[in-house]
Parts: sequence; C-alpha cells; structure tokens
Amino acid sequence: MPDVDSTLRQIAQWKHILISDLTKSFYQIPLSRDSMKYCGVSTPFCGVRVYVRSAMGMPGSETGLEELTCRVLGHLVQEGVVAKIADDLYCGGNSPEELLTNWERELRSFRASPHRIATLSNCQPPKTGRALRSFVDAYKVLSRVIKNSSGLLSLLENAVAGCESKDTILWTEELNSAFTSAQNALSTNRSIALPRPTDQLWIVTDGDVKKCGSTLYVSRNDKLLLAGFFSTKLRKTQHQWLPCEMEALSIAASIKHFSPYIIQSLSAACVLTDSKPCVQAFEKLCRGEFSSSPRVSTFLSTVSRFQVSIRHISGLAKLPSDYSSRNAPDCNNPACQICNFIHLHEECVVRHVTTADILN
Repeated sequence: MPDVDSTLRQIAQWKHILISDLTKSFYQIPLSRDSMKYCGVSTPFCGVRVYVRSAMGMPGSETGLEELTCRVLGHLVQEGVVAKIADDLYCGGNSPEELLTNWERELRSFRASPHRIATLSNCQPPKTGRALRSFVDAYKVLSRVIKNSSGLLSLLENAVAGCESKDTILWTEELNSAFTSAQNALSTNRSIALPRPTDQLWIVTDGDVKKCGSTLYVSRNDKLLLAGFFSTKLRKTQHQWLPCEMEALSIAASIKHFSPYIIQSLSAACVLTDSKPCVQAFEKLCRGEFSSSPRVSTFLSTVSRFQVSIRHISGLAKLPSDYSSRNAPDCNNPACQICNFIHLHEECVVRHVTTADILN
C-alpha cells in the first residue's frame, strides 16, 4: 500500500504535476454475494437495506480499491509517470508537453467495462422466446448510441412477438443473418452527448407511410453534437393518412419522447422537418388560426405545450431520421407509452360530424 512519504518522493521528481480525484471510486467495486449478508443496515424509514457495492470505511475496501487501481494504472506507475494514494491520482512530467502526453495515457487507461457489450456480441442465438426477448431488451438499452438499432431489431422482435417464454425459436437463415448483423453493429456504437439545460436542442424528424423517426442534436460551444435516436411504427389504421398528417404525428411523438430534455432546457427547442404543410400549419397556429386538417392541428398542439418552434429543412439533409422512420421495429407491448401516445392522439381527433350525430 502506498503511503504519503513514498508518494511525496515520487512527485518530487517532476517539474509539472496534475492532480485528479476519482469520483465514487469505491462504488466501482461490487461485493460478492457471500459478503452481502454481512452488509445489511437497518434504517428507520426504509427498512433493511443491503450494500451491493463497496463503501468507504468497510473492512478491506481500501485494499480492494488499491488492487483495482493497480490493474488499471499499474503499467504507468511502473514507468514513474503516475503516482496514487487511495483515490487521489498524481500525473507528472518534466515539461508541459510530457505532462500532456502522460495525462492522455492516464485518461485512456480508464474505460467503461465492456462486459455488457461483450456478452451481447459473443452470445449464441437464444433458443427460447424468453431468452430472445431478454437479448432484445438488453440491446434496446444501447439503442441511443447505436445508429439504426430499430431496423436491426425489427426481424428479431417479429420473431419473438406472440411467443411464450418456453417456446422454441425457429432460426431461419434470414433470422440468423439479422441476429449476426445486430451483434456486429455493437462495435459501431457512437458517442452521444447528454443534453444540458444550457444547450440548444434540435430535433430532426421524418415520417413515412408506416413509420416515423427522429434524431436529437445539441448545439454546444459552436459545435453540433449527436444526442440520441428515436423511431416507432404506426398502426395499420394510420397507413392511409395524408403525408402531412404522418409528419405532424412524427413531430408530436418525437417531442413527447424527448420532452424531459425539452422541459429542462433554458432555450426553446427547434424541430426541423421537410414537411412544408406542417411548417405552414405551425405558422397559422402562431397567428391564432387552425389548419384545415384536424389531425395536423391536434398533433401540433403538442408544439405549443412544450414551447417548441418548427422550421423547414431539405429532406436530403436529414438521412439518420429518414432511415429511422423507414426501419422502425414493430411494437406489440400494450404498455408502451409511445404507442399509447400515438393511439390516444389518433382517437382525440374530431372526424366527420353530421347534424344527425349531434342530435342523436
């Protein structure tokens, strides 16, 4: 175990030093099940709670953290460019350039544990409906960082739809190809920027005959950053709608999906669409007028609720959203909030009404 004296002797050799502190370092160490039974705590409000992660002050937690940091930074400690004590890290060099190089090497040593993605990318095709459904659900967790994930899961979700947990999955050549493509796509995950309240939000939407999709971007420090994807399929009764009505539904569903970020943003979010009728309907709404289409007026009421503006953009400039709208997976979950939102907005539209309907 390093102590203060040995750490001081190490950092005294450097002319330039950079000090950093690990955040929640003990939380990175999971406890074994055999140890959890000794880590129960009785609270006056929430009953008995059991630690599943290491905590500061637990016997042996310092040793566990030391072992963890040695595995991550041991090669840099041996080279004499990094020193550590508990969760404090010291990186040094004899020149600013050398310090920057050593700091970059230290940062590259820290990376997210690949065990979740590695498990999905190396597993065999599930044999039962329950196992395949678990694979699809685990894959959806990564959907916001994997481009076109909805299209990759479409065939797999169709295969598991209506299957009981113990039913055997019949793996055809097409289904095997879809499963392999989904696994290969895990290595193409993209980094996304979680929106901050100070960011400007841009939602690029697109509606198709059977699907709708959108892509969220944020403007930060004069840079446009990717923030997430969204796509969903429409009901069969909605396939005969006018293109402007589908675009309006895509706008409403996308705003609803990204509403947590829109509510927290200090700036008004902006929706970019290639549908001029929707843009013109929004302009009429701003003047206190209503569109001649009741569906468009109903869907665009969501825009007023979240104080969002709508602008026109060329269809060639929004390929990710266009692809998502054309490759969205089927959803058979009756509790899906997105599908329920689309269904409720469809039902709340006033359709053809006659005098006889009102009198009766």
